[in-house]
Amino acid sequence: MNNTFIQSSYKNKIARISLKIVIVFTVLVLMMLTTASIYVHYNKEKIIAKIKEQVYNNVRGEVHIKNIDIAVWSSFPYIAAQLNNVSLLDSHFHTPLLNAAEISCKINLLQLLGKVHDIAKVRIANGSFHLFTDSLSYSNAYLLRKKDTASSASSSSSSITIHNINLENVSALIENVPKQKRYEFHFSSLKAHIDKTDSILEIELDENCFVKGLGFYLAKGIYLQNHTVNTANCSLKFNTATRELTFDKTSFDINHHIYFVQGKFHFRDSSFFQLHIQTKDIQYKQAMKVLTERIQNKLAMVALKEPF
Repeated sequence: MNNTFIQSSYKNKIARISLKIVIVFTVLVLMMLTTASIYVHYNKEKIIAKIKEQVYNNVRGEVHIKNIDIAVWSSFPYIAAQLNNVSLLDSHFHTPLLNAAEISCKINLLQLLGKVHDIAKVRIANGSFHLFTDSLSYSNAYLLRKKDTASSASSSSSSITIHNINLENVSALIENVPKQKRYEFHFSSLKAHIDKTDSILEIELDENCFVKGLGFYLAKGIYLQNHTVNTANCSLKFNTATRELTFDKTSFDINHHIYFVQGKFHFRDSSFFQLHIQTKDIQYKQAMKVLTERIQNKLAMVALKEPF
C-alpha cells in the first residue's frame, strides 16, 4: 500500500515538473516570437532595405522587385521574406534571365546585418528561367556570377549560402545558338538540398519534370522530347573548380518506366558528357522514344516484339 502511494506521488511530482518545463519553454518561445515580431514591425523598412541591398550587391544586371513582405510567426526562428513579381534582366537586350511571380526565402534574423548569410530555403513559384547565347556569342550567363564591384571589398560585402531550393511551376530554357544546343524543361516541383565542402557542392534532388527536349547538337536531333522525368533522392556532385557535374547510378521514372542512369558532364572548356543508361522489361518501341528521331528511324529497321 505504501509502495503504491509512493509510486503514485512520485509520478505526480514528475508530471508537475514536466508541465512546468513545458509551460516555461512555451512562455520563452512566445516571448522570443513577440520580441522578434516587435523588432520586425518597427524595423521592417530597414530590413527590406537590407534585403534589397544584398540583392543589388550580389546580382549583376537589372533587378526589379514589385513588393517585399516580411513574416516571423510562420518561420521562426527565421524571418520569411516574400518577394513578388521579381525579374532579373541583362543590361544589353533587357530580356529576363528570371521572371517569377513569387520568390520567398527564410533568413536568420541575427545574420541579416552581418557579412555571412545562411539562407535556409529559397522557394521560386510560377516563373521562368532563360539562359541564352545568341548567334553573335553574346550570353546572359554573366548574370549568374557574383557581382564584382568596388563595394565587394568594403564592409558592406557579404557571402550568401543557400541550403535548400524549391521550384514550383517553373519553366527553364537553356540555348546556345553557335553550338546548336537547346535544353527545355518544365518543373512542376523540384526540391534540392545543398551542402558545400570546399569546392564541392553536394546536392540531394527530388523532381517532377516535363522535358520538352534535350538538344546536345540540334543538327543530330533532340533526346527525351516531350517526356515526363521524375526522380527522388538523386545525389549530385558539382565541382565548382573544374565545373564538372557527376552522379552515380540513380533510378529515374521516364514516362512511367524505370531507367537507371549514371552520368558525368563537363562544362568548363567543352560540353563533353558521359551517360550510362540501363533498363529492362520494356517494349522496343517505347525504349526508342527517348532517342532522337534520326536514331529512331534507323532502329525501326529492326523489329522486336518481346520486351527486353
